[in-house]
Amino acid sequence: MKTWQERITVMAVSKMYRDKLVLSGINDQGKWVRISSLSHYDLEDDQNLILKLFGRSELTCWSLGRTEEDGFVYEPTRLEDCLMLREPKPKLLNEIKGEDKQTLVKSYIDGGVDEAFKRERTLGIIKPLVEEVYFGWNALDNIFESTFVFRDKSGQRYKFVCTDLKWHYSCIFLFQRKPNQIYKELNELPEKLNKKDTYFVIGLTKPFMEVPGAFKGSWPLILGIHSF
Repeated sequence: MKTWQERITVMAVSKMYRDKLVLSGINDQGKWVRISSLSHYDLEDDQNLILKLFGRSELTCWSLGRTEEDGFVYEPTRLEDCLMLREPKPKLLNEIKGEDKQTLVKSYIDGGVDEAFKRERTLGIIKPLVEEVYFGWNALDNIFESTFVFRDKSGQRYKFVCTDLKWHYSCIFLFQRKPNQIYKELNELPEKLNKKDTYFVIGLTKPFMEVPGAFKGSWPLILGIHSF
């Protein structure tokens, strides 16, 4: 098992299956890193957040690398993927605050979806023009799901599922507490987001062989939403 130290600024906290989380961030060398299979408990130590949005943390990462099982060889499928050791615990070094958040996001913006996913990359940031927002129950997967219809800088139109954790909980709150208001809020949201300086952190799932996605077998996601 290969281990190494990383200092990562968290750019998105996303919901995976069940209660698992994914952190997407940028290390001190300016490269994207994706940390999968985390729990809510991994984000804090003695009730203090040690991994947080726009926080820069030091942690120990590991990767299985190339593995063989039952005669099959498994290769890491995404360039940025790694896992985190629970011990030693991560350390929160500092936080990006105020206008520095927007400056950081803009410094890593891509020209569009195709540029964000060029070559082997599966993470990036784009500036969208939001057209429609949906939220509701996905009966196939038995989950609440949100999707955004938007255009990127090239004018290409896309429809991505959104897994941003904060956005997901906001929609759940509206759905449960104000069910008659949620669709009005969703209808008004594109105009509100477009009036602000809004950015999406986007990423790709691992390839699905049974139901291949549009990007080399992977499905695209909005992992984080930043609006300034």
